[in-house]
Amino acid sequence: MIVKNYFEDPSVFRLNTMPDRSYFIPWSDKTLAMRSPLKEVSDRVIMLNGDWAFKYCESVRELEDEFYLESRELDDFDTIFVPSVWQMKGYDNNQYTNVRYPFSYDPPYVPVNNPCGCYARDFDLAEDDLDGRIYISFEGVDSCYYLWINSRFVGYDQVSHSTGEFDVTEYCRAGKNRIAVLVLKWCDGSYLEDQDKLRSSGIFRDVYLLVRPEKHLRDIKITSLPCDDYKNGSIEAEFIYSHEGMKCRYEILDGDKVIAEGECGERLSLKLEGVRLWNAEDPYLYTALFYCNSEIIPQKIGFREVKVSDGVMLINGVAAKLKGTNRHDSSPFDGPAVSREHVINDLKLMKEHNINCIRTSHYPNAPYFLELCDEYGFYVCDEGDIEAHGVVCLAGDTNYGQYANKTEYLESWIDRDRRLYERDKNRCSVIMWSVGNEMGYGPCSQACVDYLKNADPTRLIHLESGWHDHTLLENIPNTDVYSRMYPSMSRIEKYFENSELKDKPFFMCEYIHAMGNGPGGIKEYWDIIYSEPRMMGGCAWEWCDHAVYGGITPDGREKYLYGGDFGEFPHDGNFCVDGLVKPDRTVSNGLREYKNAIRPINALKGDADGEFVLINRLDFTNAADICNVSFEITEGGRLVKSGYLGAVDIAPHESITVKLPLEEYSAHAFIKFIYTQNTDTALVEAGHIMGFDQIELNSATEEKLAPALRGEVRVSEDDNRVYIESDKFRYVYNKNRAMFDSLVYDNKPLCVAPLEYNVWRAPTDNDAYLKSKWRKFGCDMAESRGYSTSCTVKKRSVRIKTEFSIGAVYRERILRGIADFTVDSIGRISARFDMKKISTMEQPLPRFGIRMFLPKEINTAKYFGYGPGESYVDKRLSASMGEYVQTAEESYVDYIKPQEHGSHYGCERLALGGGFAVKYRKTPFSFSLSRYTQEELGTKAHNFELKKSAYNVLCLDYKHNGIGSNSCGPKPWDEYLFEENKFKFGFVLCPEE
Repeated sequence: MIVKNYFEDPSVFRLNTMPDRSYFIPWSDKTLAMRSPLKEVSDRVIMLNGDWAFKYCESVRELEDEFYLESRELDDFDTIFVPSVWQMKGYDNNQYTNVRYPFSYDPPYVPVNNPCGCYARDFDLAEDDLDGRIYISFEGVDSCYYLWINSRFVGYDQVSHSTGEFDVTEYCRAGKNRIAVLVLKWCDGSYLEDQDKLRSSGIFRDVYLLVRPEKHLRDIKITSLPCDDYKNGSIEAEFIYSHEGMKCRYEILDGDKVIAEGECGERLSLKLEGVRLWNAEDPYLYTALFYCNSEIIPQKIGFREVKVSDGVMLINGVAAKLKGTNRHDSSPFDGPAVSREHVINDLKLMKEHNINCIRTSHYPNAPYFLELCDEYGFYVCDEGDIEAHGVVCLAGDTNYGQYANKTEYLESWIDRDRRLYERDKNRCSVIMWSVGNEMGYGPCSQACVDYLKNADPTRLIHLESGWHDHTLLENIPNTDVYSRMYPSMSRIEKYFENSELKDKPFFMCEYIHAMGNGPGGIKEYWDIIYSEPRMMGGCAWEWCDHAVYGGITPDGREKYLYGGDFGEFPHDGNFCVDGLVKPDRTVSNGLREYKNAIRPINALKGDADGEFVLINRLDFTNAADICNVSFEITEGGRLVKSGYLGAVDIAPHESITVKLPLEEYSAHAFIKFIYTQNTDTALVEAGHIMGFDQIELNSATEEKLAPALRGEVRVSEDDNRVYIESDKFRYVYNKNRAMFDSLVYDNKPLCVAPLEYNVWRAPTDNDAYLKSKWRKFGCDMAESRGYSTSCTVKKRSVRIKTEFSIGAVYRERILRGIADFTVDSIGRISARFDMKKISTMEQPLPRFGIRMFLPKEINTAKYFGYGPGESYVDKRLSASMGEYVQTAEESYVDYIKPQEHGSHYGCERLALGGGFAVKYRKTPFSFSLSRYTQEELGTKAHNFELKKSAYNVLCLDYKHNGIGSNSCGPKPWDEYLFEENKFKFGFVLCPEE
């Protein structure tokens, strides 16, 4: 081994690095300093991104090649682009694990076969570059690295997602220089980097040189707060110079106008009158320029206060709500080595979906990310690079706080949060420092809390991990918020009952787990967030699906790979595919749900006819300044009236009542209020739909059957079947199954296989804890069994009643009931089912309904129900009642791991082109039309493996169990569980003529 073993030495987590400082780039040109956000434009920066010579080695202990020597020819090296991770470049293997460590738990030791990457490249320096100081900055290297310049060892550093900076002046020379970096896959710090993500290695963020004068401004701390009852602003700044006795000149600019200037030494104290405050809705920034010895250092300043008063979080004195998401750096092509353009696209999508807060799960993002959040307006919960979740998987002591109690690592814990704070301390978007994630509680985590609290009393301190010694410490000293993941309603109720927590607002650092078909039940969270001032809001888990692009199948389908697809152990399967957007940033239905849950305006029905209450859910913006309101009235799904209210004057958190002239509607009628952005913002153009509300104007009325019957019905039967026919149709009913075997109308089959009762669905990711219990009772293999059948024949109809049950081989029966069918002379089937749950299954049923296999020609559904996207009992905020037309192909929802999808809730009528129509009786139904069977969806691991059925599959359902977010969160809310022990269901099937 060519290096000293710092990577397993807890006392050495940095060697010869510079003290941590705030992030800034020095410039020589004032115009560029004010205008360009790109560091590479500065003449003080020499970027080292690009092609490097690279050699991958299976074990650092076997590495004997002194590749860092200038004399070493690199002809046998490969080429790798920096920034990148080597797993995405064809070296090593990708590995996804959520909780489990990817190596044996034996701190501080890591596997003997510890892969490493040898990086080298040349760079040039001019003679005058050496007149001052030269620093090299690594913004992100996973997991640790050794650095050489011109064959000389410079230093060592770890903490993957934080900046390491070295003074390399004495190692450099004019002309050509050689830099060499040895990156290790694992180090003792990896025990604190057990984040839920694809594990990757390499130099994955920017690397660059800073060429600075000998005497220069080393660090700046700026505290910019509102004062004088939020009318004015104060600036308190502290400066650290490279040499004693130095001063700098400053300018504060509002746009291009200088509003304050002067000279300062180690401190600066200013008051500015009439400032415009910063918030996520109006992210107004001032510019501070600091001139020091030929350098100009720009810093954007926002005047923003965050505090807690009487258990309520206040931003600039206003009780604001956090409509947030957790976000990893993740690209299907580049892993965590995301580009600035990639990040801006993420932020644009977030703004388009009403998101105002980001938790940087579970590490600091690239430095420019915080600058973008300042600029575009996002509140940030800035998280330290700490997670030790793997201790809960140990075979022996699974104490969650085990690692947090290892005080021999205490300094390395604090070092990680110090790096977080020092780098991002000047970013006004940061309202909360988060110690880390899922590391348990003990002296180490408490020391980090105390450090951050002492370092910065102007921001909130967050630590969710209160678990220690198998118990939960609810009230963590020195934290400002009470934080929980995926709370149930009972957990939230207990918070309000706990008097010790009355001074701490409730922050859901993770909630509404967005895995696969989900999340459901978002509305109930926001009902309580809006109604309870102490509820801060929360951050959805999570922003994007993590997956690796695997190319295209021969039939043109894209492949995205997840845990287990790389031959790795351990792995956690598709648990990384849990985002609001897909890996390519295609918007999911879950994000559409979330968007409308946090829409800027809520509309409610007023007290009098035609009155509606509009509530402004924004915290700082008058509704008129951001959106216009229009409305549409539909009757029976058809548009009958529309109108335009324009920019409605509603102050933040206030409401108004509007009166609209309404008519009497005979069919089921709704009014839909639509909120359209009326002005361009930095990321979103005017005309963007910000959300909507739909309000029922009258009750649904069952469509009456047409009374006119013609012709006669002919009936015959044997021991097993009933045969019903007329001049237009022939139906065969199976007594032994209590269901029809075939339906032929006008000499055309309406179905190509016997109809089935259906109590199974292809498990969603959120069915994770239910599917095994459902299988235990045979829901996935259930069949119907008829007992006794009666036929009552009339001239123009026949009524068939069968007592039957539904059960599976070797299991007890699940349901018992009576199937009651009336077939009339024009071929209509009126179906009624009176069901009773008779199994001991305590879990809710997956669903109850009828499954039909249709000819491929019957491919189009026209329906009046919730659409156009998929909708379920607890997942329909983004859907509205209307009349829609979709093909089976268009109904498909492309989840990376196939599962139940594409259902439409609350349907009152359905017409299948070229086939038949379905109308509800008493209770609206759900339906789905798919090219895939639930068996196919439930057995294939990836969407690109799916094979289409020879038929189109129609499911008519009385009910589905709620979707929820139980893959990681609570079960669906009680009102959405299919727990009825008795229920009735009916519909009318009407062949089309």
